[in-house]
Amino acid sequence: MRSVHTRPMIGAASGQNSDVPATKSFRLPQISLYRVIVGVLVVAAITAFVFGLQGIDDSVPVATRQGLESVSPPAGVTVVRQTPITADLLEGQLVNGQSVPGYVGELFIDGIRIPEDQLQTIEGQRKYTFVPGDGKEFTEFAAGRLCAAVNYWREDLGPTTSQRYEWCFTIS
Repeated sequence: MRSVHTRPMIGAASGQNSDVPATKSFRLPQISLYRVIVGVLVVAAITAFVFGLQGIDDSVPVATRQGLESVSPPAGVTVVRQTPITADLLEGQLVNGQSVPGYVGELFIDGIRIPEDQLQTIEGQRKYTFVPGDGKEFTEFAAGRLCAAVNYWREDLGPTTSQRYEWCFTIS
């Protein structure tokens, strides 16, 4: 038969023994600064990845749409009330010595066509940008979901051949 050694329980009144088996004392492992930093970086990377996935638009990507180079802000993001809304169309190009016509279009915000005189454009580029302000269709955007669209077509074919791209984002 094995004998069990007992020792007094911590905090036990003097002269009283508790029948607790003797054990090794338990020590917490030391946590190094390196482990803390690595742990924080891993959590930050996972968080950034998850939030990055939330901004991805699963619809047809802009890059696969002929004639449409980009839109801003991207679909699914949250922006401030004065954020410019932009649709960048493909400019005319010279390919193998032949001129390829560019694209032209119209910008819509919440179903309202934005007049050309309210759009900012850069000479030689097919970038349509609307910035809300006094005397414009929108002085500022209301908080909530906002959708924009661009109807665009190759300039030599005319608007009867137009395509439409619509995207939505949130105004904070």
